[in-house]
Amino acid sequence: MNRNEIFAIVKSLMIEIIDDVDTNTEINESDRMADLGADSIDVVEVVSDSMRALKVKVDRSKLDSAQNISGLLDLLEEAVKVKNGEASSRAVKRVDEMTEAELDMALQGQSS
Repeated sequence: MNRNEIFAIVKSLMIEIIDDVDTNTEINESDRMADLGADSIDVVEVVSDSMRALKVKVDRSKLDSAQNISGLLDLLEEAVKVKNGEASSRAVKRVDEMTEAELDMALQGQSS
C-alpha cells in the first residue's frame, strides 16, 4: 500500500467523521484537521479508524508529534511498511491480531 492509498483512506474517514468536511472539501497534506473543523474527538476517531483500517498501531507519543495530515501519513506509511516487513520501527506495533477492546486500550495509552 502506498502513500496515496493511505491518504485516500484518511480522506474518506475525514469526510465521514468531520462535520465540516465533505466530498467537495479540498484536503491537502499540509492541512491540520483542526483547520478543517475537526475537534479533538474527531481527530482521535480519524486516527484510530485509520489505524484499524490499515491494521497497524502507531505509538501515541509519535502521534502527538504529528503537526498536520502529512505527519500522520508519514507515521501510517511507516507502520504499513513495518507490518509488511519492509521496515522496522520501535514506534510501530502490529495490531492485526488484537481485539477491538485491546486496540481501544492501546489508543488510550493503557495497553498491557
